[in-house]
Amino acid sequence: MGVLLVILAAMGAIAMAAYMRPHPATVPMETAPTPPVRTPVASQQPVPPAGPAKPSVRREAEARVRALLTQGAEAVERGAFGEAAGLLRQATELAPSDPDAWNGLGVALVRLGDVTAGVDALRRAVRLKPAHAEAERNLGAVLDRQGKSGEAAAHYRAFLDLATDGHPARNDVRRRLGEIASRKGDG
Repeated sequence: MGVLLVILAAMGAIAMAAYMRPHPATVPMETAPTPPVRTPVASQQPVPPAGPAKPSVRREAEARVRALLTQGAEAVERGAFGEAAGLLRQATELAPSDPDAWNGLGVALVRLGDVTAGVDALRRAVRLKPAHAEAERNLGAVLDRQGKSGEAAAHYRAFLDLATDGHPARNDVRRRLGEIASRKGDG
């Protein structure tokens, strides 16, 4: 056990020395070399185990993302699509695997007129969370407006499979699917 503590203490000292050493690119060549690291004498105190990042830091980051999502949604409701896109882009940068952030960004970009980037963001939301009913509906609506009714219908059907019976958009989506189906029957 004592040997293990000595080894752990030495490894910690080496790591700290490497961390504290100035980067060679920022120091003139004549001062770049550093003296060798001396191994400290092991303490009789046990070395505490290294743990994961503090939960409070993670919670703060999650709270910041949620705040950005809320502000972005409010901006969309006000019609401030550029502001919404900026806020929601920040959310995707802080939480690149958050499907709600990508869904919101997709909506904002489409409303801003950047349909291609909006569709890409909505597709990413669906990839990140295949059971994301709102992203499926949003993607279906955009593709439908682009005349891609077959692909839109697939996303509409996915939305109907995922959304609760009381979802306010269910009837509109069913109606639209019926229109798409009747058009195919005419062709």
